[in-house]
Amino acid sequence: MLTKLVEILKLSWRESLEALQLQLLGRFLLLSLRTFTQIYLSLPFAWFFPTALLAGLILGNTALLYSFYIVLLARAARPSIELKRTAYWRHFTPADWILFLSAYCYQSVPLVTLRDNPVALTMYHTVSKIFLLEGNSWFSGSAQLGILPFFFSPLIIIWVLFMLDAQKTIIEQTKAFFRAVTMMVYNYPFFLISYEVLRVLIVGGYLLTTVMQNPHPSLYLLGWIVLFMVIIPLYVSFITNYYVKRVHDQFTLYYKA
Repeated sequence: MLTKLVEILKLSWRESLEALQLQLLGRFLLLSLRTFTQIYLSLPFAWFFPTALLAGLILGNTALLYSFYIVLLARAARPSIELKRTAYWRHFTPADWILFLSAYCYQSVPLVTLRDNPVALTMYHTVSKIFLLEGNSWFSGSAQLGILPFFFSPLIIIWVLFMLDAQKTIIEQTKAFFRAVTMMVYNYPFFLISYEVLRVLIVGGYLLTTVMQNPHPSLYLLGWIVLFMVIIPLYVSFITNYYVKRVHDQFTLYYKA
């Protein structure tokens, strides 16, 4: 049994690396550009999707705003037989609130329950590094970027996509998390490399402003606009297209009969 799982894992990892080969990567990038365009074609109809956005603005909570943003992009990027107009966005989804509560718990656990247990705290941070790809010592940026590794790690994006594709019941929403972890494990090389490319772009942009002498404030504003309106949507589009491919290729792995 264990040997069979290892063989499946090795095959899946090899396939995930093949997806980054030049020819297949080019197709994914073209699909991502198409999805990127579709995101901005559907967003004008998303005015009926306030939930966590309003709560985040009222409470001044950055985590809520990021929760809203990532679910907004995922809903716009995911394939749907339904036309993505106002009626599509009216459907309630618990994904943004689940994501916010998860972020809150994730940040609170080491401060409240594990601070007196160094072994458990070390395990906690190790799991974060493995699954959320956090903790790279070379990364240092502005304080506002501190939450980005959680919300834009591949695990979070595919978790949101699984939640959006699941029925709105506690059981199915819980299963969505374990399906996302399974996809993360079986496609780890692809997600690791794609996420590190994102981090290099973010850190590269930040370091560029630090080496410039007295950069104009508008340059910082331009950087934030490019990050949140171009780089992150393209990245979510890229991960979404890979998610769709792997669900199709490995359907029984995530949705067991």
